[in-house]
Amino acid sequence: MFGKQIFNRNRTGNKYFLGYFVLIVCLVMLGGIESITAKAPLPVEIGAIYNLSGSQAELDILSSRGARLAVDQMNRNGGVLGRPVRLI
Repeated sequence: MFGKQIFNRNRTGNKYFLGYFVLIVCLVMLGGIESITAKAPLPVEIGAIYNLSGSQAELDILSSRGARLAVDQMNRNGGVLGRPVRLI
């Protein structure tokens, strides 16, 4: 009688083990699908305030062009940590 109880427990344990194994395999497969369909990284946004009109416009227009040039160079070299840079 004692041997039958151990045998029955093992069968029940095997059923649970199989269920958990199938669950883990499904979760791993879903995780792989998510990484395949990953979207492009969001850009790093850098804010800049420039006076484009008024008395300071002559200085700030040049600064704005320099900032755009720097952003273009960063993006050509791979961006920041693999993410594109956007000047706003």
